[in-house]
Parts: sequence; C-alpha cells; structure tokens
Amino acid sequence: MTPSIVRTLWSTIDRSQANLPLDLDDGSLTDWLVSRVRSEYPLDGQETAALDGYVRSRVLLIRDLIQT
Repeated sequence: MTPSIVRTLWSTIDRSQANLPLDLDDGSLTDWLVSRVRSEYPLDGQETAALDGYVRSRVLLIRDLIQT
C-alpha cells in the first residue's frame, strides 16, 4: 500500500467526520471507508485488500477520532 493511499484514507476520514455512519459495525464501517477511498483513488485487488486490513487494524482509532 502506497503512502498516497494512506493519505487519501485519512483525508477521507477528516473530510467525512460529520457524515461517517457511527452506528455501523466495524466491518461495515471498514467497507464504507474503503469504498470512499476507491471512489477517489483507483485501487487494484491487492491494494484494496491491504487498505481493508489497514482500516480494520485501526478502526478503534478511527472511531475515537470521529467522536472527538
């Protein structure tokens, strides 16, 4: 996964804080974020899988950031 993808993810989270659906379970929130990044940044299968794993490993941090 490239640094550009990581930047796109965190930028998406930052821009979408007010619109992120907090009532989603972790898997659904991960899917939602990955789909948002994919709409801005074309990803191949390996990059999508890597991004999915990255988001899943940081979902608690993401929820904390959204709620503050």
